[in-house]
Amino acid sequence: MKSIFGALTGVLLVLFFVAGAMFDEFIHKIKASENPASVQTSAIKEDAVEVSANIEANVKITPSLFVAHPSFYASDELKNKPELTSEDKAAINATFARITELAAKSGICTGGAYQVYPVRSKDDATKQWLAASLECKITREKLNDYSNLMNEIEKTLASDKFVRADLAAFEQSVSEEDAAKARTELESKIFAKIAENANALSEKLGKKCEARKIAYSQSAWHLARAGANLMSAKDGTTLPIARDEKQTMSADVTYICR
Repeated sequence: MKSIFGALTGVLLVLFFVAGAMFDEFIHKIKASENPASVQTSAIKEDAVEVSANIEANVKITPSLFVAHPSFYASDELKNKPELTSEDKAAINATFARITELAAKSGICTGGAYQVYPVRSKDDATKQWLAASLECKITREKLNDYSNLMNEIEKTLASDKFVRADLAAFEQSVSEEDAAKARTELESKIFAKIAENANALSEKLGKKCEARKIAYSQSAWHLARAGANLMSAKDGTTLPIARDEKQTMSADVTYICR
């Protein structure tokens, strides 16, 4: 009888011990949930504030480059040919050989490759289609060179049966040198504003604020079409009045204030 009683007493003591351990663990978890910092002391060692800001700067620049794309198309005589003879093809090739030679000598235009191919019209007739163009980049100093080139091309096409020209309007652009200068100025303005913003945040928060992450973005140059079409180089070619273009740079900045 005593041995049975002793065994029951031992079992009860073990159960009380296990229950006590489980209760202590339960209480520890409650305290941890009420005060997480007490169990993650290494996560945040000091009071820091993260601030994000978008900073923008802009400059104005006067376009120093003008771009034109003179194009070439089929004359009515060429369009209405159901097919081209070898002589026709040789004549068209000689015309564009002369045009590309003139463009190369000018030093301001590139391109001149052409395509001629048959197409079916609505009435099921076969017509010839021609497509070609030049890309010309002109500064004010090169205006006379462009005018002379257009005159020479018009002379070449005056007696040509198959090819006609269309002189396009100028578009304003910016030279690589001026674009690089503008970008340098924009970066200087952005850096200055980032520093000013850091000082303002430091004073407002009573902490030392520093820029840690900077992501830049820059708007593309606006290529605005300029003025009226140039109907004929013989009438005299004039560049349009250039207007200032605004170039913008922005930066998403993350400051850490401690």
